[in-house]
Amino acid sequence: MLLVLGACGSSDETVADFDGDCASLDGPGALVAVEIETGALLWSRTIGDATGVAQSDGFVVGVGSSGAGFGVAVTTGELLWCRDFGRVDQNDGAIVLPGFGALEGVAATAVVGGDVIGLDPMSGQEVWRTPVGVLEGLRVEEGNDMFAVLDHNAADSHRFDLDPTTGQKSEPGSDLEVDSDLRLVVDQPYVEGQQVIDIAVEMAGERSWQQRLPGFVAALHGELVVVIDQTGGTGVFAGSADTRVSAYETSTGELRWQVPLPGTPHLTIGAGSLVVVPTGTTLVAIDAADGAIVWQNDSGSPGRGGSYSEPGTFRFLELDELDDDSAGILLGVIVAERKYRD
Repeated sequence: MLLVLGACGSSDETVADFDGDCASLDGPGALVAVEIETGALLWSRTIGDATGVAQSDGFVVGVGSSGAGFGVAVTTGELLWCRDFGRVDQNDGAIVLPGFGALEGVAATAVVGGDVIGLDPMSGQEVWRTPVGVLEGLRVEEGNDMFAVLDHNAADSHRFDLDPTTGQKSEPGSDLEVDSDLRLVVDQPYVEGQQVIDIAVEMAGERSWQQRLPGFVAALHGELVVVIDQTGGTGVFAGSADTRVSAYETSTGELRWQVPLPGTPHLTIGAGSLVVVPTGTTLVAIDAADGAIVWQNDSGSPGRGGSYSEPGTFRFLELDELDDDSAGILLGVIVAERKYRD
């Protein structure tokens, strides 16, 4: 299965509504479920302006810039709870930020006002609340066995770690990588008139290869390094985007396949034997072995409405493996957009 976020919005009478107004989930974002093997749409639900999302034990927990939080059942799309963290003007530095992790049955969300809150993903109840101070670049990410609190506005961004069960602070760990034996190192040098990316692959601490390649985004997907390039494979801008998705062998850096795609995609995710690339509101599933397109699915923009009248684009994707024989669930965020005015 595949999940996607976009604009959404109804409230359910059976929901464990902490603050009495699930209508705040109306807005440009929406959550969508798609069968990963075929691309068929399973369900969709609007979720407001959610800018952060995490999966934990079969639940999706999200929060938006308005302060509206929610919990949704992964397999059914049922809205389980909603909660108002409190909308505060962004200039006051107390708005809920995107920055979710999920560990040990707890979803943690960063709050710029000075606290990181651990939530029970099933009920939305607070499990713990830890003061961390006001950090404008605050973000929470999932490590191997802890939540890492980062300040992306600081040179030393990894500030400290939080225990997922208690919220207790500790000194930052040295490694956020899930697989320390294989590491992708990416740098985006500025070269006038060009779009290039420097890529290096390290195995067990030793650099296997490095190349400067056309492109601006790279991700490690098993045996492949997948790069998105908007220059048609040349590395040189020539007017409008000419997008290519290229897969390079992790072990050697040799090109395995290259697929042209429309639009301006900016992220990829590995889903079993597939590499999934969102372009606009369409998901394109590519066979990792040979680059053949397996399926394409346009999920639309379920959150369109009011001033957000235009189709949007995916913002987040995350693969969730289930306990059964299914291929897993892809979590993603898609948000409708306002009409462009000259």
